[in-house]
Amino acid sequence: MDFFKPATTYFSSRPGPALPHHWRYFQCMAVTYFPNSDTLVAFGFSRTGELENPWIAAALMGVHWDLGWTVVPDTPPSSHR
Repeated sequence: MDFFKPATTYFSSRPGPALPHHWRYFQCMAVTYFPNSDTLVAFGFSRTGELENPWIAAALMGVHWDLGWTVVPDTPPSSHR
């Protein structure tokens, strides 16, 4: 299964108008399994495309991966401020 990879920043947007509050960035820091389960979870930081919104801690799972994500080329989260 494809899934988030550590040290990678991703971008996703909802269908419809290209509005920054519909954009989402996710910086994956680690991927592991839930205890006693084969369910993957990615830990990292997330934020919308609105510049004033801060990065927040996030844990994303397969249902989130299925929304569709694009890798942001080697751009650290701090440069998206």
